[in-house]
Formats: sequence, structure tokens, C-alpha cells
Amino acid sequence: RNVELASKSPSLSGYEEFIAAVRENHRTMDLKDAIRFAIRSCIGRNILVEFLTEHGSEVENLLFHEWNWNEALEVRFDEGVAIGVEKGIAIGDKRVEQERSYMRDLLKQGLSHEDILERLDKRC
Repeated sequence: RNVELASKSPSLSGYEEFIAAVRENHRTMDLKDAIRFAIRSCIGRNILVEFLTEHGSEVENLLFHEWNWNEALEVRFDEGVAIGVEKGIAIGDKRVEQERSYMRDLLKQGLSHEDILERLDKRC
């Protein structure tokens, strides 16, 4: 966007032309195709030829899978929730097994259902 600065650097000028091509292509095609077409188009027009030939797939991946801080935080939050749910289920499963074992022990002692319910109420 800075013509004077870009004119002093063929790489920067080429980058600006490449990004402009992606934006223009994206008006009529999906982003992935817009990036691929811009890479081929720039190589054909002798823009960033060496870089795009060597790193075209990396450029495509970086632009197509654009990552920002908010998305990273959202993904991390979702991962944390999933881990928390797994831990909660494991704790709950362990607790259920402990309670079952306790009830079996009470039944083995020959206690009545009323006595067992009374003891269970006291545990809660």
C-alpha cells in the first residue's frame, strides 16, 4: 500500500501484487482457489517466482489457515473444557464405584433397606 516503499524493494512490491491478486481472486472464488490461482498467476507474471516456486504450498497453508489470537484462545478453551469433562467423568465413575462398594458392604452386613438408606443419607 506504500508505493514509494514498495518500489525500493522487489520482494515487497511482489508481495503487494500477490496479496492484491489473492484479494481480487477471492471476489469470485473461494479463498483456497484464490490463493492457488494467485500463486500460479504471479509465477506466470514473473512475480516472486523463486519464493513462490519453492514455498508456494507453505504460503497457501499460512494464508488459508490464517490464525488469530481469538481463535487460538477459543480452541484452547474448548480443549480445556473437553479435558475437564473427561476428568469429571473419571471422578464421577470412581465415586459411583465407591458408593456401590459401600452399599454391597452394608448388604453383606445384613442391614435392612431402611438402615442402609439411613446410612446413605448420613453420607450425603
